Amino acid sequence: MNRSRVIKVLIKAMSKGDVGIFAGRPICAEAINSDRPGNLYLSRGAGAVSMAVGMAMSVERRVFVFVSDEHFLMDLGELAHAASSKCDNLYVVLLVTGNYSLDTTPPTIYDTMPSMHGVLFNMGFIVHDYRRNFENNKNPVKEIRATLKKVRGPLAVIVRVANKVSSGVDIDEKKSIRNITKFIKDKSISPYVREDILF
Repeated sequence: MNRSRVIKVLIKAMSKGDVGIFAGRPICAEAINSDRPGNLYLSRGAGAVSMAVGMAMSVERRVFVFVSDEHFLMDLGELAHAASSKCDNLYVVLLVTGNYSLDTTPPTIYDTMPSMHGVLFNMGFIVHDYRRNFENNKNPVKEIRATLKKVRGPLAVIVRVANKVSSGVDIDEKKSIRNITKFIKDKSISPYVREDILF
């Protein structure tokens, strides 16, 4: 599956009042093509999940953080922190390539570990795998949006994507942080209020 397409679809499935945090240069480079006021770009990616946890704890908005398996494996502690936070407005989107982002080799150890779905579930996440949503549907936005409207976090969304070697783009992180601060404080953009909650 094409990572750019997956990111674009998931951004469209988010609500207007949601925050989207994108970690790492390749993910930022692809997400910026679907820029929206609630997006925050962190080209280095380090600490993005912890930042998302802090944000989810302090705002009513839903917080989505997009990370690669490379970043996921660098700090499992961040994921454990996210799961134990019990933040029902926190959604971690794990884009799995099986390789490090700047090369097609060497492979990450993600595929050699025992069931990562089980590891994430045992940490305390609700776990969704959206592979079938993308394989069986040319435009899965409505289907994914409907699911996200009813599910609570902490949620780990896993999508297997093709690794695209990318040097990324230059991101003005200070400007991005100013923009997200303004967005969060903007009372005219309401946070999403869940309908029925699925467990």
